Amino acid sequence: MNQAYKFAQSKLGLKEIKGEQHNPEIVEMFAAVGYGRIKNDETLWDGAFVGWCLKSAGMPYLNEVAARKYEKYGTETKTPKVGDIVVIWRESKDSWKGHVGFLHSMDEKDIYILGGNQNNEVCVRRFERKRLLSFRSVTGESLRIKEEEEVFMTDEMYLPIHYKGIIVEEPYYKGDGNHSVAELEDLCRRYKERTHQQAVIKQNCMKAIVKLRSKA
Repeated sequence: MNQAYKFAQSKLGLKEIKGEQHNPEIVEMFAAVGYGRIKNDETLWDGAFVGWCLKSAGMPYLNEVAARKYEKYGTETKTPKVGDIVVIWRESKDSWKGHVGFLHSMDEKDIYILGGNQNNEVCVRRFERKRLLSFRSVTGESLRIKEEEEVFMTDEMYLPIHYKGIIVEEPYYKGDGNHSVAELEDLCRRYKERTHQQAVIKQNCMKAIVKLRSKA
């Protein structure tokens, strides 16, 4: 049983707040995976929950909230263990819509998923096994995101790079605005420029790395 699953277990019962208020832990999940602009607990949060659990456990995670993005996480397994990631479809197999969580148990007909946004809370819920898209192995530090899972920027993901409270550079990228040199290098490695703006962002990230190294 991996640490992300144990962290998820510790959040059983966490639920949305009815009305105008929003559960701050659910809002925190979005921020943890780079979607800090989402400030409510009504946006689908199952993908954010999985990413938050993985990140909190110090394991590789995706800066994504869309459940089906996890179809490319790590490696697929046909012999899943408790705590591995489960991706299922919603509405239809051909739809972009899905649901993601951690494997709790299963039998010949059903899969039991520990996940977020299940009846508006973190709980264990039964899903028909015929809706399965993929089991993804969660193996800890040896796990790596597939290289084809590219990181790229949109204008909605802008945040400045800081170093000890001072803005070092103003390339913007998906994240919380505070990153180590190693993290910035990883961002640069994974970025694939799709537009001129994204190319400028990557170039400025590299400049920020040089500045951070000079201040170290």
